[in-house]
Amino acid sequence: MMEPEPPADRLRQLFLAALERPPDDREPFLAGACDDASERGRVARLLDRHLRDGPLDHPPTIDAALDPGTYPADADLPAGTLIDDFEILELIGRGGMGAVYRATQVGPLRRTVALKIVRPGLAGPEMTARFEAEREVLARMQSPYIAQVYGAGLLGPGQPYFAMEFVPGAPLDAYCRTHDLSREERLRLFLRVCEGVRHAHQRGVIHRDLKPNNILVGDEAGEPRPRIIDFGVAKLLEPDADQAAWTLPGARVGTPTYMSPEQRAGDADIDTRTDVWALGIVLHEILTGAAPGPAVDETLPRELRWIVERATQPDREERYASVEDLRADVARVLAHEPVTAAPRGVAYRVRKFVRRNRLLVGTAALLAVGLVASTIVSVRSSWVADRARARAERAAETAEREGARAAAVQDFLSRVLIAGIPEERSNVGSDGEPTLQQALDYAAREIDKQLATQPLVRADVQLVIAAAYASRGKFQEAQQPLASAYATLRSEPDAPPPLVIRSAWQLGDLRAALGEPNRAIELYREALSLAADQDPPDEENASTARLKLAQLRMNRAEYREAEREFRELLRGLEAHGDPGGRLVSDTQVSLAKVLFLFAQYTEAESLLTRAQITREALLGADHPLTIQLSQTLAALCRQTGRAQEALALLQDAWERQTRVSGAESIYSLRLARDLGRTYISCGEPERAIQVLVPCAEAEGRLSGPNSEARAKVLEGLAHAQLEAGRPEDARRSAAESIAILDEILADRLLPTRAFALRTQALADRRLGREREGQALAAAAVEEARALFGEDHPSYQALVAALEAPDDH
Repeated sequence: MMEPEPPADRLRQLFLAALERPPDDREPFLAGACDDASERGRVARLLDRHLRDGPLDHPPTIDAALDPGTYPADADLPAGTLIDDFEILELIGRGGMGAVYRATQVGPLRRTVALKIVRPGLAGPEMTARFEAEREVLARMQSPYIAQVYGAGLLGPGQPYFAMEFVPGAPLDAYCRTHDLSREERLRLFLRVCEGVRHAHQRGVIHRDLKPNNILVGDEAGEPRPRIIDFGVAKLLEPDADQAAWTLPGARVGTPTYMSPEQRAGDADIDTRTDVWALGIVLHEILTGAAPGPAVDETLPRELRWIVERATQPDREERYASVEDLRADVARVLAHEPVTAAPRGVAYRVRKFVRRNRLLVGTAALLAVGLVASTIVSVRSSWVADRARARAERAAETAEREGARAAAVQDFLSRVLIAGIPEERSNVGSDGEPTLQQALDYAAREIDKQLATQPLVRADVQLVIAAAYASRGKFQEAQQPLASAYATLRSEPDAPPPLVIRSAWQLGDLRAALGEPNRAIELYREALSLAADQDPPDEENASTARLKLAQLRMNRAEYREAEREFRELLRGLEAHGDPGGRLVSDTQVSLAKVLFLFAQYTEAESLLTRAQITREALLGADHPLTIQLSQTLAALCRQTGRAQEALALLQDAWERQTRVSGAESIYSLRLARDLGRTYISCGEPERAIQVLVPCAEAEGRLSGPNSEARAKVLEGLAHAQLEAGRPEDARRSAAESIAILDEILADRLLPTRAFALRTQALADRRLGREREGQALAAAAVEEARALFGEDHPSYQALVAALEAPDDH
C-alpha cells in the first residue's frame, strides 16, 4: 500500500529548517525531525537540488516540487508590466524567496525602486509572514544607512510584494577592494555601517544576517555611502505574538560565516549582541580580505585586533554591550585614543593619552562655537615660516621661541589632564576615566597658578579650554578663559597674528551665542581686517570671518544679502581649495538654510547632504555639529511634507545629543524645540506639549527668561496648544513670545513673531475675540509678506491658516 504524500507545508517547513543548519548537521536533523523514510527522502532531494541550483544564502525554488501547477520557476515579468503604481524595468536578481526587479514608481512621486516579489510556491504561511516581517521592520526605520521601504501590496493571491529604495552599489568588501580604500577610509565607512545598525537596534530590530553582501555601498557627492539591506530574517526586540511565525523552533537563520554562537545554537533569546558579532567578522574581512580563522589576523594593528576579538567573544557577555560601544572604539582608533577593548594597563593609556594630547595641542582638535578650531601650533608654525621667508635673519630665534611655547602648552595639558589617568581615582566617569568636564574644570582652575609668568602659553591653553566648553554648549563657562586669552593676545607684541585673529572671531562667536550681535560684528570685522593686513593675507581666517558676518546677516533676517555672500564665499573656497573641507561644509549648511527659507528645497537638500558626508568624516556622527545637520535636514523634510521622516531624524539626533551633552545643553534644547514642532506636523499636539513645556523652562534657565531662544519655544508651544484645543493656553504662550521679541528685536523682523501673531489671532477667534483676532491676523500677514514675499510657501500657509473656517 502506497504511503500518503506529506503535506506541502510540512515539507516546506522541514526544508527551510534543514537549510538553515550547517551542512554537517542536516542529515542528523532530518533523521530526528522526519516522520518516516519517505518524508526524509523528499526533503533530502530538495536539498540536493538546492546544492545544484542555488547558493546557501538564497533558499531554492521549491514551488515546482511542492505545487507543479504554479508558473515556471524562471518566468520573469516583462518590462512595462504595471504592478499598482510600479512599472517593471528589468530583473535585478532571482533567489529562492522570489525575484527583485528594478522598477519606476509612476505615482505622484516618480522614483526608481527595487520591487521584491515572493515566489508563488513559497508563499506559505511562514514565508509570507517572514516577507511581511521584512516590510514591517523596514517601515519602522528611517536612516540614511538603511534602504527605505516605500510601499507594499499583493501581486495575486498569496503573492506579496514590497517596493524599497533602489541602491545602485557594490557589496561592502567589493567596494573596498575596487576603490582601493585605505585602512582609515575603510574604518570610516565601517562607522557609517554601525550608525545604520545602531538605528535599527534603537527601533527594536535585530538584523541577524549582517554580511558584506547585505551592505551595499554607492557614491554620493563623491563619498561612499553604505545602505543595509535584506531584513528578511530580522527579529523584533519587543515581545510579538507573530514573531514565532518568522522562524521555526530551533531554526538557525543567517549566514554561517557571520552567525554568532547563540545563533548557531538556535537560541530564541538572541539580542543585539548577535549583530555585534557579525560586525566584528565584517570589520576583520574588510581590513584583511578574509573572515577571521581560529585567531584574529596578527598583521592587524593591536587596537584593531583587540576590537575584533572583543566583538567576536563566544560568550556574548564578554562582547561589546552594544553596536554603539563597538563604533565608539573604532572611532577611538581613528582619533588615536585608548580603546576600551584594550588591556587596562596604566602604561598603555598614558601613552595613548600623551599622543592624543600632542595632537590636540598641535592641531587644536577641540571645537569652537559652530566650527572645528583649526590648528594652534600649526598656524603659529605657518606664521613663523612666512615671517622667516620675509625676515630670514629672525627665523631661528622665532622658531625656537615658538617651539618652546608649544612645548610648554603640551607640558601643561599633559600634566593637568593626565592627572586623571591613574586607576585609583574617586572623581571619574562611568568608564573609570575622568570626564571631559572634570578635566576642563580642573585645567581652568590650574591655569593662573601654573602659568602666571607665561602669558602667551596661558592664552594658548585658555583658547583650547574655551573652545572645548563652547563645543559642549557651555557658553557661560567659556567667557572668562576666552576673554582673557583675547585680551592677552591683543596686548602682547610677540603674539602670533593668526592666533590673535582666531581669538577675535572665537570671541565674536561667543558674543553671538550670548545674544550680543553688535559686539560680535565688531569682533568679526576686526578679525577680517587683521587677516587682510597680513603679508601674505591670511585667507583661511579671512574666509572664516566673512562666513560669520554672513551668518549674522542671516540671523538678522537679511536673507538676500546673506545668500549673495554665502554664494560668493563658496565660489572662492571651491576655486582655491579648502583643506579638510571645513569651511566649505559650513558655508554649504548656511547657504542651504537661506535657500530653505526661499523654498529652494532641492538645492538646499543637495548642499546639506554633501555637508553631512564631510562633517561625519571630520567630526564623527555624534559630534554636536554633525547632529545639528540632521536637525536641519529634518526641518527640510518637515517643510516638504515628509513629517514622519523628519520625526525619525530628530528622535535619533536627540538621543545622540543627550547622550553626548545631557538633556539641558543648548544643542539638546534646540533639538527638543524642533521635535515638538514635528510632533505637531505628525498630528500629535499633546506629545508636542509634553516636549515643549520643559523645553521652555530649561531655556529660561540656560538662555534667560526673555531670550530669543525661549520666545521660539513659546511660539511652538502656542501652536501645539491651539492644535490640542487649548485656545486660552495658546493665546497666553503666543502673547508671551511676542512680548519677548518686541523687547529684544527692535526693528528686526523674525519669522517666529509672524507665526506667534498668527497663532494668537486664531486663538482669539476661537475665544470669540473677533476684533482683536482680526488686528493680529493683519499684522501677521504683513510681517510674513515682508519676510518671505507672497510666493513663498510659508507666507501662503500662514494666510491659508488665517482664512480657513474654524471647525473647533
